[in-house]
Amino acid sequence: MKTLVKVFAALLLLSVVIVGCKDDKVDAPAVFKISTQECNFEPTNVGDSKSFKITITNIGEQALELEDVYIEGNGKTDFAYKGKTKIVVKAKEKYPCEIIFTPKTEGVKKATLVVKTNIGTYKVTLKGKANPKPTPVFSISPESYNFSAVEIGKTKTQKFVVSNKGNADLVISKAEITGANADQFAVAEKAATIAPNKTKEYTVTYTPTNMDNTTVMAYLTLHTQTSVEKVQLTATPLPKPAPVFSVEPKNYDFGSVEIGKKATKKFVITNTGTADLVISSYKIESNTNEQITVTDCKGTVAPNKTKEFIATFTPKEIATVATTLKLQTNAGEQSIGISGMPAPKPAPIFEVDPKSHTFNATYVGEKDSRSIALKNTGNAKLTINSITLVGENKDQFELTDHTAIKEIDAGGYTDIRSNRRKLGSSRG
Repeated sequence: MKTLVKVFAALLLLSVVIVGCKDDKVDAPAVFKISTQECNFEPTNVGDSKSFKITITNIGEQALELEDVYIEGNGKTDFAYKGKTKIVVKAKEKYPCEIIFTPKTEGVKKATLVVKTNIGTYKVTLKGKANPKPTPVFSISPESYNFSAVEIGKTKTQKFVVSNKGNADLVISKAEITGANADQFAVAEKAATIAPNKTKEYTVTYTPTNMDNTTVMAYLTLHTQTSVEKVQLTATPLPKPAPVFSVEPKNYDFGSVEIGKKATKKFVITNTGTADLVISSYKIESNTNEQITVTDCKGTVAPNKTKEFIATFTPKEIATVATTLKLQTNAGEQSIGISGMPAPKPAPIFEVDPKSHTFNATYVGEKDSRSIALKNTGNAKLTINSITLVGENKDQFELTDHTAIKEIDAGGYTDIRSNRRKLGSSRG
């Protein structure tokens, strides 16, 4: 019996001990776990960013306290921690965070992520390689352009090829014409994005508007994400082609022309301009009785060429003739003065000197001789058909040296002899 009691008492004591032990059980401490011990970033261009996600897990049974999180090492400025630096991670819970790699210069970058907790300090290696930042390289052809001479009213275009020889997109945000004479140039294309090793054409048009300058200048200005590029544009405006009328002689006076005769004069029209001279019509004004006429003046005269016409003066009456030949041309109305003086038709004027003679008394068988001058004071030849004596006493006189006289030139004269026979005193 005593033995049984002792056994029971021992079992009871063991049971109490066991129960007491069960009530005094302590939780396991927090346990730090991170998803990686090394963050290896893919190669990243300078200025770009890449992310590496990590997870901190508390696999323990007590709270894990993050007291501080930071990055140290030579490359610490190229990495950034994105998350909370102080946080409590409960048992069996996870805390996601992120490391950002943004290299500032080329080369291999290294740093260390330091995580300080209530159960210790943990470190994660950070590694990354920084490649050169891709950049566009601007190139244009031609680098400048002279449009040369362009006539006012016409246009000339030139294509410019922009090439991107870099390894990043070339962004042209604006294309414009700038400079002193920008108003005479225009560019059709504006903004553009040019991929590496690709090209884009820009067309510039030059339209001269005035002759204020012998040479004009402007710039094709392209605004890119890295620079402002300028291409010099020059040109020379030329006057619009135009005819220039010139005539020789500019005016003409035929002078004195006998009625019934004609006088002619050649006129030469010259086009000293740079475009065809077109003479569409012509008219003689104030032409009395059509005494002045001209051959056809109409026609087209090429630059530096000539056209001739003939003016004819045919006087019909005694009165000064003065008129104007007017020509309608694409260089404006042109006037040529033409004049002339009609002259009487030439005629002889017969005069005799002296007009009378008184002979002396003569004896039978004697003669008294007198000279008579026959004159032509006119402006035409005088024709003498015959010379005879007339009158009551004509038988007492005789003429000599007269039979050969047929003509007397204008302004000339000739002498004949008049003789008196002896018949007594007489007057003749």
